[in-house]
Amino acid sequence: MSRIYKVKKGDTLQLIAEKLQISVNDLRHYHNMRCELWELLEQKLTSKTERIIVPSEEELASLQGHQQAVQKELERPSRYLDKKFYAKDYKVKEVVITSDKEVKTDYSLSLQMEKAEKGWSMIVNTTYEEADTKFTELATACMQAMQPLKYHLSINGGITDIENHREIIERFTQKRTGIESYFEGELAKSYTNAFYEKLIDKEYMIERLQMSFLNQVFFPSMEWFHKDNEKWEEEFCPVQGSAFIPYELEAEVIFEEYEIVTIIKGELKRNYNLPELYKGKKAIDKIDPFESNFEIIYVTEKDTQQLSVIEASLDIYSNGELHRKNMIGIIKKI
Repeated sequence: MSRIYKVKKGDTLQLIAEKLQISVNDLRHYHNMRCELWELLEQKLTSKTERIIVPSEEELASLQGHQQAVQKELERPSRYLDKKFYAKDYKVKEVVITSDKEVKTDYSLSLQMEKAEKGWSMIVNTTYEEADTKFTELATACMQAMQPLKYHLSINGGITDIENHREIIERFTQKRTGIESYFEGELAKSYTNAFYEKLIDKEYMIERLQMSFLNQVFFPSMEWFHKDNEKWEEEFCPVQGSAFIPYELEAEVIFEEYEIVTIIKGELKRNYNLPELYKGKKAIDKIDPFESNFEIIYVTEKDTQQLSVIEASLDIYSNGELHRKNMIGIIKKI
């Protein structure tokens, strides 16, 4: 049953709505659906407004619940990628562990984002820190020579194209001689030759970039941030250069005081042969399949809906032993 609130001196719709812990729109709509014609509320109270019809305790609880749900939705990142989701600079630490070695790579990402047809253009400039081995140093030098890359991002999230492919080739060609002079030897020349041959194949390059653990984690489907305690199937690539295979994903969303933590867990439920996957083939193996799972933790800010932290790991097990582990940590620079 409705109640009557008697308007006092100094009252505003905003103040009354705040007392009731509901929105101004909900308060106005509730009153206008039940009042006399001459009592209709517009944007502000007038000197003639003596009373407002307000919800009962039971109705109020329902409206407050609705208001809280609406507020939570507003605090999440948008369902469609927008400019405010990414900060301008991020620090990245990546570790790859295999049975015989551990490779660590530290780098920074500087981003420039602008609206484009059917999505966004994003210039990504990667700056690598000093490598711990000569070969890793050669690999990062070749990657550094490509920078920056200009991606086309889908409005739903994810890389769909490279917009400056010709510029990347020209940039690498100009710097290639310097790389080969610095590292010297046939190994360096063979590596840069192979790197160049792959670089000039645009479709190959796009596919490899889409397959990288960094890009799968850093450019997620925006729909992930709106799945609460849901399970679904989605393709993920466990090793760059292999193939996308279906994982069963599960989402958990935790609302903290100033942040929202979105946890995405993935588990491989189907049986695939690992050596064949490395060749890019999805071969079924019911006798000796490999196992794989991953977890990605996203931290977004409530007030800005901006991505501030990512922590992710992906494991591959073969014959009951850890075959490969990818770990990545990404944090917004302040």
